Amino acid sequence: MNSYNLVDSRQEGIERARNSNYAFIQESVANEYAMDQYCELTAIDDKKENYHREYALGLQKGSAHKADIDRAIKQLKNDGTLDKLKRKYWRRGCLSGSVMVKLDAITSFSLIASALISYILFN
Repeated sequence: MNSYNLVDSRQEGIERARNSNYAFIQESVANEYAMDQYCELTAIDDKKENYHREYALGLQKGSAHKADIDRAIKQLKNDGTLDKLKRKYWRRGCLSGSVMVKLDAITSFSLIASALISYILFN
């Protein structure tokens, strides 16, 4: 931690937010997962004001796969697959700090990305 109140890791930011008067900024997917695990956390929902996407994958600029990935994300969202995966793997647990979390936000997002890739390949 440095004099500007920055943290060295996501977990350190979560712990500081849980245990002190500290606001922590992170990606919305990781933030939602942290809130599902720790009941004392909350978030400012700003999706409608400044952020228009819930899921994003990084690609090379001009990638030939962009249109397929955009279409697949939209389809998985519209048919409820993304919500099903979230309900399955992001059960509200409100864990104490001493309990090991089974899946972290990156792992959960990887599952969503895997569903997306499967959809693109097989549809």
